[in-house]
Amino acid sequence: MKALGKVLYRPVWPIPAPAFVLRLILGESAQLALMSTSFSKKKLLDSWFAFHYTDLEQALRVEL
Repeated sequence: MKALGKVLYRPVWPIPAPAFVLRLILGESAQLALMSTSFSKKKLLDSWFAFHYTDLEQALRVEL
């Protein structure tokens, strides 16, 4: 979230919010904020996955 906020020039507040509050404010878009995806960089690299970008901020800037 910090990287996205930096790229979009928007503040990021590290305040935990209950899911129902996010759903009230964001509607269906809340799903993006509530999703949790975890992965292991080592497992990806061990399976010969090739990253296009080594830095999240760089990747976000390219897509804008």
